Amino acid sequence: MKKRKNTGKAKGSKFEREVSKMCDTWWCVAHKTFWRTEGSGAMEQPGDIAPRLLPRQTPPWFPFLIECKSYKEVSFFSLYNKETKTGPKILKWWRQVEEAQGRAVLELNFPINDALKLLVFKQNYGRVLCAFDPIEFYFFNDDIIEKARKDGVYMSVSFPEFDHDVIIMEFEAFRNLYNKDICEELFKEVE
Repeated sequence: MKKRKNTGKAKGSKFEREVSKMCDTWWCVAHKTFWRTEGSGAMEQPGDIAPRLLPRQTPPWFPFLIECKSYKEVSFFSLYNKETKTGPKILKWWRQVEEAQGRAVLELNFPINDALKLLVFKQNYGRVLCAFDPIEFYFFNDDIIEKARKDGVYMSVSFPEFDHDVIIMEFEAFRNLYNKDICEELFKEVE
C-alpha cells in the first residue's frame, strides 16, 4: 500500500481551518473572518491564524499570534521526550511562537499587545489544547488560576530553557476565560 504524500501538511492545514472556525465563534464575527495566513506564518503575516485582510474592510482587532500544531501523539510525556536535536516537541513549538512574535514586533512593528503568543495544538482524536505565557497575560491572576483548576484544565510546564513557566489548558476553557470583552478591556490600546 502506497503512503500518501504530504499527509502531515494536509492534516496541519485542516487543523488550522478548524482553529479558524473556533476563532470566528470566540471573537463573535462572521464565518471565515479568521483564516490561515498567507504561507501559514510566512513573513508577510506572522502566525498561522489571523483575521483575513479583505478589500475595503478593516479586519477586527485580535491580540493573539496563533501557531497551530496537530500531531499523531501529543501525550503529556511526549511533550517532554527529547525527540529532536532541538529538544522536546513543546519546546520546539514554543520557540517557533517566540520567533513569530519577534518578527511581528521587531520587523512588522506590531504593538506587543497585538502579538500575544498562543500555541494551539492537539493529537489525533484528542482535545484541542493551548499554551501561553502567563507573564504576557498579566491578568492571569489567582481567581482565574483557581477557576481553571476547578475546571481541571490548567497545567504549568517548566523547562530549564524557559525563563518562566508556560501554562497549558484546553483551548475551549482559554476562550471562555479570555473572551473578547475581557481581552479588549485589558489589551486593546485606546485609539
